[in-house]
Amino acid sequence: MVKKIIVRGLFMVFFFCFFLIYLAPANKLLSIVDLPKNIKLYGVNGDLWEGCIDTIDVDQFRINNVKWELDFFTLVFARGLSVSIDDDNVAKGVFGLNVFDLDKELYLSGIDIRTTLENVLTYVKLPMPVKASGIIHTDLNHVAIIKNGTIKAINGTVVARDVVVKNPLDPETDIDLGRVTFDIQTPKGKVPKLEISIDQDSTMFKVNNLKVTISNMSEIEVEGAIKPKGSIPESLATMLNMLGKPDASGAIKISYKTKI
Repeated sequence: MVKKIIVRGLFMVFFFCFFLIYLAPANKLLSIVDLPKNIKLYGVNGDLWEGCIDTIDVDQFRINNVKWELDFFTLVFARGLSVSIDDDNVAKGVFGLNVFDLDKELYLSGIDIRTTLENVLTYVKLPMPVKASGIIHTDLNHVAIIKNGTIKAINGTVVARDVVVKNPLDPETDIDLGRVTFDIQTPKGKVPKLEISIDQDSTMFKVNNLKVTISNMSEIEVEGAIKPKGSIPESLATMLNMLGKPDASGAIKISYKTKI
């Protein structure tokens, strides 16, 4: 008799806690989450299973209109939430977010994001100002970033289309990069590496399988070749000549190493 009362009591407590979490507003649930000090959330609406955040601030980066959805499928296969972004000034798309290991790493999966090169350049610090336009589409299987900001793992493709860059040495000249494909992965090994294979084609030049290897997030090695096509502006030809002399096929070999 006592055993049945205990079992029923535990059963009732379990269901009470379940429905308490199930029905609790998202802003109340997030208030008990220990977020990093540089992350601020504004306008949290909805519940645990479906909701929206009007604005997320991370340092100087701001993104608006972020929605999430949690169901059995995303819980099992994406290890967490299905997140969508709809911000014209940042990006639009969807990805899975693993909420179970946020204290260890940021793990994103199925990253299907569309944005513009102008939006990306807004948040990238370069040695000199660069003006460029184009459309970017990511098709990344997964990205894992540990607490210090280092990329632990990444695999997938990023495609940039209709890319046009202003020549930094001649602002009146546009450099047509056309379509640029980045195949990105982190091979297993003792030394953390990021390998990027780049293919590019436009009316001005062509790049096939240009290899960029980043080791320890500090050593960069570039190997490949670039081949000018057709008639190109003199200022651009001058820049290409700085890379080296073309071979018999007209391709200019690139071999470069540096530390950052």
